[in-house]
Amino acid sequence: MEINIIEFDMENGYDFLIIGQGEAKNRGEMAKLTGQVKLKRLTSEVAQVWMRLATDKTGQRQGFRLGLSRTTESRGEYQMLYC
Repeated sequence: MEINIIEFDMENGYDFLIIGQGEAKNRGEMAKLTGQVKLKRLTSEVAQVWMRLATDKTGQRQGFRLGLSRTTESRGEYQMLYC
């Protein structure tokens, strides 16, 4: 599984997006993002990824846009999901 950070603009130090891998929701942390992040690519070693968003009630930013892609080795398929 590959995660592409396409756009990311959140309140620095107050709003966070935490991305991890595996079935356990609080383990396998890959990245903790805040503020502005330029294009970045994360690669998971397993098929499951999780995301946790933590925000406060002050300040507003644009938010984020991510692309999730998965390659199926046997079929050569490529899928993209934007959220």
